[in-house]
Amino acid sequence: MSNKIIKEQLVNTFDLPKDVVYNSVRITVIGGNQVTIENHRGIIEYTADSIRVNTLDGEVCVLGKELVIKDISPELIIVIGAILEIKMAN
Repeated sequence: MSNKIIKEQLVNTFDLPKDVVYNSVRITVIGGNQVTIENHRGIIEYTADSIRVNTLDGEVCVLGKELVIKDISPELIIVIGAILEIKMAN
């Protein structure tokens, strides 16, 4: 039985969140001034107007003004500043 089938059965049988089982990106926006990106794979680019983050699901790009990485760990990145747009690319 493949790993993908086992994961699908876990999600369906135990009603587990897909982002946990598949290690998918989770993006949380708080107001217009904070973004949390969970399950990242590192920073691609970091400027005051753009932060690009690598994930298993593709690239996440946070666009805004005066962007700052408030916190970073192996699991999550917290970005603060004037968040204008969030893009996701495969």
